[in-house]
Order: sequence, then structure tokens, then C-alpha cells
Amino acid sequence: ANGLRITATGSIGTLTNTSTGTIAGTTYGIDNQAPLTSLTNAGSIIGNTAAIRTTATLSTLNNSGTISSVGVGISNSGTLGDVTNSGTIAGGIDAIANSGTINSLGNSGTISGGAGGIDNTGSIGSLTNSGALAGANDALVTSGRIESLSNSGTIGGAGSANGLRITATGSIGTLTNTSTGTIAGTTYGIDNQAPLTR
Repeated sequence: ANGLRITATGSIGTLTNTSTGTIAGTTYGIDNQAPLTSLTNAGSIIGNTAAIRTTATLSTLNNSGTISSVGVGISNSGTLGDVTNSGTIAGGIDAIANSGTINSLGNSGTISGGAGGIDNTGSIGSLTNSGALAGANDALVTSGRIESLSNSGTIGGAGSANGLRITATGSIGTLTNTSTGTIAGTTYGIDNQAPLTR
């Protein structure tokens, strides 16, 4: 069912999946229920429900490979420290679904979901995008809190109804779209239903 499961009483210091490595499960590729200091992926992590599920603490996640699922690429209800993606994170539903805490998320690769690229119902400290965020409904949707969002890449585009959607319960502290940044949607580029600064 799971490629790798770290139970609540277990722990791993550093986990590295090289470019020739595959971690796969019919439910979760990695099911993290306990502190994991560092996860580096240059290969493939695959799961049907989620490629990576973390309900505990994952201090550092660095992906230059592929994290993919027919469900959710990364599902976090715990705490993710620093997340860096220069590869691909993909989900048939959402690429990243966060109901917990992410300290920082930096993307220079591709984050793409069948419904949402990033669906945030929790909190994200800083989100920096110089790559591509895409989702059929929303490339990025937040009903939680994002302290700062900086975009020099592409959020949304022709394949996304909304580039960025901030729901009535969501908020973003600071939004910066640089001279090279694009936020676009076939319906709305930005659909802001709540105070942008709260």
C-alpha cells in the first residue's frame, strides 16, 4: 500500500532518492507520521492517494525529480519547513494540498494539478515562484493565510480558470508580481474575495 511509511514512533534523519530511484505505493509513496529532517528527491515518488503525505514535521524538502499522484502530489497537515522545487510536482486533484503549515515554498520548476496547483487552507510563510503554477480550476487558491507571495514566473494561464483566487476566509499579506511575472486565467487573473492585507 505504501512505498515508505514512517510511523509515529519512528524517525529518519536524511532520506535521499537519487535520479535512478523510485519510491511508489498504491496508497502513498511516502507516508510520514514522524519527524523527518531532510528529504531530497531527484528520482520519482508516486502514490495513488498522495505521492507524499506528511502529518508530522518535515524540515527540508528538495525536489528536482518528479512527485506525482492521480490524487494529490504533496498532502500536508503537519509542518513543512523549507520546500524547494526545481522539478515537477503533479496531482490529478491538487499538486500541493496544505492544511498545515509551510514555512517557505520556492518553485522554479512546475507545480500542476488537475483541479488546483496549490490549494492552501492552512498557512504559508513565503511563497516564491519563478517557474510555473497551473491548475484547471485555480493555479493557486488560498482560504488560509499566505504571508508573502512573490511571482516572477507564471501563475495560471490558458489552462487555468483562475490564476490566483483568495476566498472570503483567505488572506495574503504581501503580493508582488515582478516585471517578468504573469498571473492569468481564462476567468480571472486574480479573484480577490477578501482583504489582500489582513
